[in-house]
Amino acid sequence: MITLSVDFLPSRALKQLMRLQLLQRQPTRRDTEVPLVFRERCLLSGYRIPNKSWTVYELCSTFDVYTDPLSWPVLAFSMVIILYASFSTFAHLFQSKSPLIHYTCFQIDYIGIGLNAFGTGCLFYYLTGSQPYYDVVGPTLFMTLNALLAVADCMTCSIAKLWYIRPYPPQRRLWQLGSVGFHVLFGGVPLLCHFKSCLLDDPECDLYYILPHLHTFFWFFLSVYFFSSAIPERLAPGRFDYVGHGHQLFHTLMIVTSLLQIRVAILELGRRPRDLIEAAMPDPVVIFGSMAAVLILDALFIILTHWLRVAMVARDAIREQESRMINGPKRE
Repeated sequence: MITLSVDFLPSRALKQLMRLQLLQRQPTRRDTEVPLVFRERCLLSGYRIPNKSWTVYELCSTFDVYTDPLSWPVLAFSMVIILYASFSTFAHLFQSKSPLIHYTCFQIDYIGIGLNAFGTGCLFYYLTGSQPYYDVVGPTLFMTLNALLAVADCMTCSIAKLWYIRPYPPQRRLWQLGSVGFHVLFGGVPLLCHFKSCLLDDPECDLYYILPHLHTFFWFFLSVYFFSSAIPERLAPGRFDYVGHGHQLFHTLMIVTSLLQIRVAILELGRRPRDLIEAAMPDPVVIFGSMAAVLILDALFIILTHWLRVAMVARDAIREQESRMINGPKRE
């Protein structure tokens, strides 16, 4: 096992470690030693001492958003993960209620897809961008474009869902993967510049700085493969109807990718040069304002396209009726 002495930890990482150890050393009391209002059934110990300083009760968080500006994009990405998973869960739970609800649920799901790409771009810009890139693309410009592309992701995926009918043609996947892929590529430009500076301009740089990002991209592209290929159910129809089909694997691998992104973000928090932090200077108003704008614009788009969803439901009903007339009634 490889161990790392605290002497070699970056100052911010060391500060977080010391803070964590300090909070862990706070004494606790048994249930009989605290007022009745604090006690929980069957919990006999682990109660914190009342009437102490506010800092004693502070949650043992990984990031100190008040002293480290790089924590803002990491916090934003964490919120994006929660929203993405929530929208996806909502869509898959309720999409079978009716055809109209089906279309509406998946448009909500597409909001999460755009937000996920938005959060990834946010991490790449603030945690891996280089000075030459910051000289060309400032934070406000980048976050504005990042937000607009997130809205475009929702729009193009919605068009692909509403316009094309089953069996879906390959053009539908091009609409979805093309828009989201371009967004990821746009957000990844700061990381590519970071790779270039690391490999060509920095003699002290080695693969240690690059491999964690490549590891994350491996799982991301693997998830995209299962999303677009309908593997393994295409190889054995009927055997993966409930467990193990490609879309389940896609969501599982996306969770793995998000967790790896958080780990890489923590790594970058500790080794980010101070001058690059000051060059980008994460502004919570810009970051969370852009995120709020994405949510508002996407919500307006879904509301304004209600008539289109209704029209598509009517189209599908006519097509299904015509299919029954051609093929005859289904056997019970």
